Amino acid sequence: MFEIVPVLVIVLENLLVFEIVPVLVIVLVLVIVFLLVIAFVLVIVL
Repeated sequence: MFEIVPVLVIVLENLLVFEIVPVLVIVLVLVIVFLLVIAFVLVIVL
């Protein structure tokens, strides 16, 4: 068990780096677009 744990940690870190970064970028872009749309709508309405 104790020999497997460090390997799992390394694998998880590599997976997290490669999987989470694109997801974070996509989420950030979506949030920015969403905020811009809300601001645009508020400007038109007000």
